[in-house]
Amino acid sequence: MFKIIILSVALIFATLINSNAVEVSLKWKASISATGYRIFYGFSQDKMIYSVDAGRLIAYTVRNLDCGKQYYFHVKAYNDAGEAEPSNAVLVETEPCVNLPIPPENFRIDGLTVSPVE
Repeated sequence: MFKIIILSVALIFATLINSNAVEVSLKWKASISATGYRIFYGFSQDKMIYSVDAGRLIAYTVRNLDCGKQYYFHVKAYNDAGEAEPSNAVLVETEPCVNLPIPPENFRIDGLTVSPVE
């Protein structure tokens, strides 16, 4: 399922860490001669509009994702000669948004009754 190519990386897994924080943990195997890795992600495989440089790390947590969305991720290895082809893409669907109830409106106290404690 995962393919490793020289000067490229294979994205090993992506797991949703916490649905409230909406963050995804990514991990991949180190690439030969890579001096760093750049993570690309977006809402479709052909439009990875966001990126983050993970440096020499082979695991990274991407934070501040939107709840209830699908994200595609891939990783590219790089060195002084340039950037490698992307790894395989991984699809992650974040947990649905939690819709808390709306607070009651017009809350007030109309009167006060004191009851003895027995």
